[in-house]
Amino acid sequence: GTIAGTVNGNSVNGLILYDLARGNYVANQPPALTGTSVAVNAIAPQSGTSNVFVAGNFASAGAFSCPSVCVYDTTRSQWNSPGSGIGGSVAALTWQSSTHLIIGGNLTVNGVSTTMATYDTKAQTFTEFAGAGGVPGPVTALTAANTEYSQFWVAGKSTNGSAFLEKYDGARWLSVGNTLGSATTIRGLQVLALTKNHAGSSLVDANQVLLLTGQLRLPGFGSASAALFNGTNFTPFVLTNTANNGPGTLSQLFVSNPTGFMMNNEHHMAVGFVILIALAISLALMFLLVVLGVVLERIRRKREGYEPLPQQRVMDKHSNVHRIPPATLLGGAVSEPRDSLPKI
Repeated sequence: GTIAGTVNGNSVNGLILYDLARGNYVANQPPALTGTSVAVNAIAPQSGTSNVFVAGNFASAGAFSCPSVCVYDTTRSQWNSPGSGIGGSVAALTWQSSTHLIIGGNLTVNGVSTTMATYDTKAQTFTEFAGAGGVPGPVTALTAANTEYSQFWVAGKSTNGSAFLEKYDGARWLSVGNTLGSATTIRGLQVLALTKNHAGSSLVDANQVLLLTGQLRLPGFGSASAALFNGTNFTPFVLTNTANNGPGTLSQLFVSNPTGFMMNNEHHMAVGFVILIALAISLALMFLLVVLGVVLERIRRKREGYEPLPQQRVMDKHSNVHRIPPATLLGGAVSEPRDSLPKI
């Protein structure tokens, strides 16, 4: 944010590191950001790395010249420049993939004014977002509209000063219309999953809702700090006041995984799978009971003194058989053969 001073003897400006696990400020703070009206408006950690992209309104970070967007390496505790080509004031960041970062604000990309840009971490290049020409003014809030990160919600101020809220469906922009008051400033957007569906529309799926934060003027209601949009209507969600009872404001949700808010984690198994699982569990219990019964029976017999019979050596069934003459075997019924032929 817009913050300056010293932490643990370190000069800070725009960014302060706080250790949530230890509940204290980090000993070695990042070197202070410099420039005119320094402010950090967006932070986006890069998945699978120790890099944290910091964006806002500044000219350099420490000894590195990195206007508007700079990279802080949390492992080495140092700033790195992402490359050249970006300028202006950045208001929002969101990852389209692990290597492509979408940037929103009042920007210049390679000397051309625009409202949205894309940064390629591999090529280290900034390019204008493909659909940036359809945005009516500087972007103040940006978020993914689906889990594939092919659609986006953007909000900001039109060139005529009115607030706008639009959705990019991958090919064209869909406007909510001029429904929010001119005093509205949208600072944060986040798609949330619902446990109960609504009617749905071409803008918002039936199982989702869009959360808006900032200083809002809702039609038919008045001031609110947060509201829910279902594609057709705005519903007040959070009301805040300042110390002098004026309308308050909220900046944005700060989460490490915005995709988790877009998915409903309630899953139900088919009845067939439930039955099969129940049968498998019952068979397993029966098997365990049988095994337990056998073990208990062996323990009981051992306690009562049952001993297994000694094993007897099995003799060869032919070991005690001797050759016996047939005459002896048949009790003399067989006699010597007689010569039946007549003798001469």
